Amino acid sequence: MAGLKEFKEKMKSDSAFAEAVSKCRIPDEIIEFAEKNGFSFTAEDIEELTDVSAEDIARVSGGVRALVSASNQIAGRRP
Repeated sequence: MAGLKEFKEKMKSDSAFAEAVSKCRIPDEIIEFAEKNGFSFTAEDIEELTDVSAEDIARVSGGVRALVSASNQIAGRRP
């Protein structure tokens, strides 16, 4: 299975994939989506790549704003 690096590349190169990821509301949903699409990584891996922790995501109402920020960081886009 591919890891977070490959997941990041897929998000950069495939806008439909990136949009689908942005609809995930919590880190576990990103990880589940990733696994269904042939990627394997943990919430800790996401935290290492971004400056947004799982706790930060959980504190935000619905997790949406922090998750979008994390997704953008993974994809290399500016917030």
